[in-house]
Amino acid sequence: MCVVSDHGFAAVEHDVNLYTAFRQAVCSTADDANKILTWKAMPWAGGRPAAILLQPDDDAVRAEVAALLDRLAQDPGNGNRSDPGPR
Repeated sequence: MCVVSDHGFAAVEHDVNLYTAFRQAVCSTADDANKILTWKAMPWAGGRPAAILLQPDDDAVRAEVAALLDRLAQDPGNGNRSDPGPR
């Protein structure tokens, strides 16, 4: 018998809500029902990973998103570790 897998699983202790972080950074706006009204950049979740969609050819938005993601990564409250351990 042979068991194979295309990925492994690790325990999740923290979850970062990228939608909230992007809305607080004014990368998007939504109405009271959370319907997106406008956006400059938005996370697009596909299970656990997420892609970040950007308005095309906007270097200012690209820099704003890079700074936001750097702040999230540096915040120890988000569960990031300097040594991610074995993968």
